[in-house]
Amino acid sequence: MVGDGSSAVASGDESVEDFYSSGSPDDSSANTGLEESNVSQLFFYEGPDGPSFVTIHDEPDTRTGGDAKLDFDTLPNAGSWVVEDDSSHASNSFGRERATWSWGDCCTDGGAYRGGFEDGYTSTIDATFESGIDT
Repeated sequence: MVGDGSSAVASGDESVEDFYSSGSPDDSSANTGLEESNVSQLFFYEGPDGPSFVTIHDEPDTRTGGDAKLDFDTLPNAGSWVVEDDSSHASNSFGRERATWSWGDCCTDGGAYRGGFEDGYTSTIDATFESGIDT
């Protein structure tokens, strides 16, 4: 189990890649059913391959895009970004100490980082939302 009650945890029998369902049915978007307009969600997903940190920014077709930046103490060396929503977008970057996203009104943005979140891992996240996110 991941978390100590201070983090939301979702779980399922599918991989985090299948859970995120990037691009199907909404192109360039998460398709979890959890997407919300102008909301950034940070949570852990417990799947068959272990825990993953997931972030979903916004929901598709909201008439506004947005920009988000997450700075981490560090993400585990044993892990990697296994979902990079719109990694080809020039403004998006996925690192162990910082991840940035910029998305249009058509789409969500976000990703999933898997590996190294076993017992004892802690990190601080500093989130900056320049536009498109209210909470």
